[in-house]
Amino acid sequence: MRRAALVSVLLVVVAGVALFGFLRARDDSLPFDRDTWVRSAEALQSPRFPMAKSLVKSGTLRGKSRAEVVSLLGESFPVSDFPGWDAVYYLGANQDAYMPIDPAWLVIRFDGNSNVETYRIISG
Repeated sequence: MRRAALVSVLLVVVAGVALFGFLRARDDSLPFDRDTWVRSAEALQSPRFPMAKSLVKSGTLRGKSRAEVVSLLGESFPVSDFPGWDAVYYLGANQDAYMPIDPAWLVIRFDGNSNVETYRIISG
């Protein structure tokens, strides 16, 4: 009886870990849509987060000029709180977090020719 209960608990734990891993690995990116991006600039549960994931995954911004980025994403937030980054866009809550309460940001660095060198999503 005790052994059967232990096996049952073990199976539930393994199933829970597998389910958690499956949910974390899902692709929840969303194709970029400029109108939706602009309309959702300040929303906490913003579609910007999955759209930014799509931008990062696809490499869409790499090599674009600063003017092209601004035309696509709008004006950047002030970058003073983000040393080393040249453009910052608020994405709402970090929807990949276990508890999505921290803000997420799309941060962009330009090279010497003002073209996108690197970009990523950060939290905090």
